[in-house]
Amino acid sequence: MLASAQAELLKRSLALLAREQLIPAEPIAHSYSTPRRLAVLIRNVLAQQPDITEETTGPAVKIAFKDGAPTPAAEAFARKSGVAVSDLKTISTPKGDYLAATTLKRGHTAAEVLAAELPKEIAAIYWAKNMYWRPGKPERFVRPVLWLVCVLGEEIVPLTFAGKTAGRATYGHRRTVRDRLAAQLSRTAGRRVRPGRRRSPPPEDPQSAR
Repeated sequence: MLASAQAELLKRSLALLAREQLIPAEPIAHSYSTPRRLAVLIRNVLAQQPDITEETTGPAVKIAFKDGAPTPAAEAFARKSGVAVSDLKTISTPKGDYLAATTLKRGHTAAEVLAAELPKEIAAIYWAKNMYWRPGKPERFVRPVLWLVCVLGEEIVPLTFAGKTAGRATYGHRRTVRDRLAAQLSRTAGRRVRPGRRRSPPPEDPQSAR
């Protein structure tokens, strides 16, 4: 069950970043798990989505203008597109001439995208037995969520899930390590680090999401 959830979290995280144009075609990614933790590390995440130029088609010219003046149809299309009527252009299609608008869609930062979309992917992970853990039953999950860590480069992404807001701190087992541990997955990935012991950090890695 844990292995499949670990694989699914990685798959969902990569699909999210690819869909939002925030990772290269062949990303470097790893997933990890312990009996009480799931984690993914994805390297080379872009800081922001690229800006996108979009062209949308509106009403037919014969409907958009009457006696050379814009009709409510043209004005509504311009308003919906966020441009002035004078900025609309005419395009020819097999069905005739139509109005079109060219708009620039500004890309969101990776932190904004992760904060908004990653909780949905976490909630969608399949578990054989999901349960409600909070009053009002806002979400189902396999176990109560005690803490979250989400870091992009050195920036904390304060996403929320199950009533918890992500930070930088994770915690060891309550009977062995009671101190909180700063998450440094990009530096320690692939090496065994005993909880409660420190190592001198190696050189910085490229920006990673974990």
